This record gives sequence, structure tokens and C-alpha cells, in this order.
Amino acid sequence: MDGPKVMVPDWGRTEIRALRMVRRITVREFAAHLGVTARAVSFWERATAPARPRQVNQAALDASLRQADADTRRRFIQLLTEWTGSVRVARACLPIHRASMTVAARSTPPK
Repeated sequence: MDGPKVMVPDWGRTEIRALRMVRRITVREFAAHLGVTARAVSFWERATAPARPRQVNQAALDASLRQADADTRRRFIQLLTEWTGSVRVARACLPIHRASMTVAARSTPPK
């Protein structure tokens, strides 16, 4: 697979929402894709306190990101970078040798 090899060590609401958005699918479609309920995805995305999916669900998120095409993985890194205002998150997701990314447009981070 071409493009960046992306790894998320700990899935939180920002990373989950970013993955769903760059895949360009609804909450229900994403839930079906992961094998969970739409209610679970909604909870993960809007949780005010840290809501961490169970290990089995984090593995499903890892698999979803790993199976995404190169363009989707690039959009994922870019969106996380925009939302956090830092390249630090994107760099943490990439192998050490990967160069930093530039951000072309702004999006609104989850609240």
C-alpha cells in the first residue's frame, strides 16, 4: 500500500471522528463498518470525558485505518493536524523518517 503508514496508539473522540469523516461515511455506516452500534460511535465522538473504546473496538479502528487507501490516510493525518493546531499529533502517527505535512485548509474540530 502506498502513502503514509499511520498508527494511532490510543483512539479518542478526535481520532475516531476524523477517521469517520475522511472515510466520508455516516455514523450508521461507520458503526456497521466497525461492527458496533451507531450509539457507540456517537458516544465516542461526543464524549466530554475521555471515552476510550474497548480493546476489541480499538483493534477494529486500527484495521479500518490500516485498510484505508493512501489518500484517506493522508486526509486523516491532515485533519488531525488541523484540529489540534499542531503537526505533533500527525508526526506521532507516522514513522520517524516521514517529513512534516502542510495544512491546506481549516476544519472545525469536534467539540
